[in-house]
Amino acid sequence: MCGICGIRGSYHTDVLKRMNASMIHRGPDSEGFYFDDECAMGVRRLKIIDLEGSDQPISNESNTLIVVCNGEIYNYHSLRVRMEERGHRFKTNGDVEVIVHLYEEYREDCLRHLRGMFALAIWDKRRKRLFLARDRLGVKPLYYAEMPGAFLFASEIKGIVASGLVPRILNDEAVIRYTAYPAVPAPMTIYTEVQSLLPGHFLMVDPAGVQIQEYWDVDFTAALNQPLDEETAAAEIRNELTDAVKIRLMSDVPLGAFLSGGIDSSSVVSIMGSLMDRPVRTFSIRFAGSGREFQWFDDASYATRISRLFGTEHTEEVVTGRDVRKSLVDAFWAMDQPSGDAIQYYMVSRSARKGGVTVALSGTGGDEVFAGYEWFRELRDIERIHRKHARILNKSGHLMLQILEILPRNYQTPAWFHKAETLLLGRERFVDRYLLNRRLYRNNDWKYLFSQDFLDRVSGLEMDRELRMELHAGRCETLDAVAQTSYLQLKTDMVNLLVRDQDVVSMAHGLEVRLPLIDHRLVELAARIPSDLKLHGDAEKYILRKALSKHLPPDITSRKKKGFIFPMGSWMRNELKDVVHNCLSNESTRRRGIFNPKTMERMKRDFFNGKQPFFKVWNQVAFELWCRINLDDDTGFQRPSGTIMDYLR
Repeated sequence: MCGICGIRGSYHTDVLKRMNASMIHRGPDSEGFYFDDECAMGVRRLKIIDLEGSDQPISNESNTLIVVCNGEIYNYHSLRVRMEERGHRFKTNGDVEVIVHLYEEYREDCLRHLRGMFALAIWDKRRKRLFLARDRLGVKPLYYAEMPGAFLFASEIKGIVASGLVPRILNDEAVIRYTAYPAVPAPMTIYTEVQSLLPGHFLMVDPAGVQIQEYWDVDFTAALNQPLDEETAAAEIRNELTDAVKIRLMSDVPLGAFLSGGIDSSSVVSIMGSLMDRPVRTFSIRFAGSGREFQWFDDASYATRISRLFGTEHTEEVVTGRDVRKSLVDAFWAMDQPSGDAIQYYMVSRSARKGGVTVALSGTGGDEVFAGYEWFRELRDIERIHRKHARILNKSGHLMLQILEILPRNYQTPAWFHKAETLLLGRERFVDRYLLNRRLYRNNDWKYLFSQDFLDRVSGLEMDRELRMELHAGRCETLDAVAQTSYLQLKTDMVNLLVRDQDVVSMAHGLEVRLPLIDHRLVELAARIPSDLKLHGDAEKYILRKALSKHLPPDITSRKKKGFIFPMGSWMRNELKDVVHNCLSNESTRRRGIFNPKTMERMKRDFFNGKQPFFKVWNQVAFELWCRINLDDDTGFQRPSGTIMDYLR
């Protein structure tokens, strides 16, 4: 596990060293550099495998190929044997060296042989080519920027910012996307000059210019041609998930798991327990507080039950609003992009690192792959309405929308209006229904949310046009609603929010997180399973529950999806009350110049009066806090030492 960075073109040694130093948290154990007249690469290493060797960069036998890699190649043993049989000689016992030899044999097709999570860079001296690639599901991040005379890349945006060559200018379109969804969708980032390499893609920089190409995508059409029956599907899921967990136990340092008590993390822990010769070290969060809100969010009792069942060494950390308050500055600094959803991962990652592990397995991904969220059912039901009443909707839908538009509204679209608009505006294509369903706001809410100056700047921007194109929606438009939702979830929330946030906040603690439920072979298997075995009536993740029914107790396999969410509403009304007031004050909003001060004041007032859900308000607070810590501070790429009070002004 590492943080990587580099420059192709005009550069200075001190520039690369600043970039590398900004990511010391990703690799506190060692650093390495490569320099020549045309390319420079740096790496920070968190030692996981081959602790005494495998420092990077690593080259081939002739020193014509140099690689740096962030992540793990889980199948490197078998690949090494294959390469040695073909005459390649190895200098280390680690996983990264196999990449340069695969590249010698297969060039860019080497990626198809790798099983793991990775963001890698290879400098091909003979061809004067820089080759960058990101793993299939985007578990490891990779950012880049094209500037006059230089091409820069890094594992974190702050690594690029630390170069001093890239201006920190907010991307207006990214701000709109964040406000609406709420996440900045790749390949754009919150900064205008920085891009994210998409999962399953590689990038080449050579004298001919910059080329980007996709090398992998999940194919859901297999479920139409070769569907699996229920018993076969359940058996194959058990086998594939067991294998995915097994290969992720590869480690020369202490290893554990996040345990929420839900079926995803419980399944991972149960399999780990069957494979390991020592108790699994597990970590969960319990919230301090009383009342219905705390009870609803608290899953710790289920985690304790699973821990006792499988004999794990369990650590339960009690988190209070005061703890969150003390962690806000460091947590938001760790986030490469604004997010209202990362603080919980920050806290559980900190607990695991304090608990003595360097690697943790997580259950992230089960909902996206096996239809675990409520919107799978919502979108399926809307699709059924469209099929049944297509003639009426096509004939009168436009008139019904006109009636809805003249009804009085403000920034807060009522839930019934949200559903009606999703139904009516999404008459033709599923991707439209999906994007409408996932939005926090509608198009006509813009005039209430944003300042007039900002609206003038983004005039003519259509909210979903570019995003719809980036989703490759045409690849799944022949599928049913559940399959399409799963495909689009992997392209949106998974990469833009879940794995992105989990990576940066865990690495802020020097913790590597591994995700067996989005192992690409398991994802490919799930794509072959008929949708009615995933969402079976109203039973979410039906086939996964069946596959684990012999390994987990019924009260775990039958539990409804909750999600890993903190009771932020209560904390915002108490320990974080001054943070909310300060970030959404008239003075703060006017100074930022993006949002409408009157709307922010009303949103804040409605929240404290119990008329506004916390997540919309927290999303706005999170944006302002992120800007203050990362954008306004000239040393935003350096870890701050102040408290939250230093950022309330």
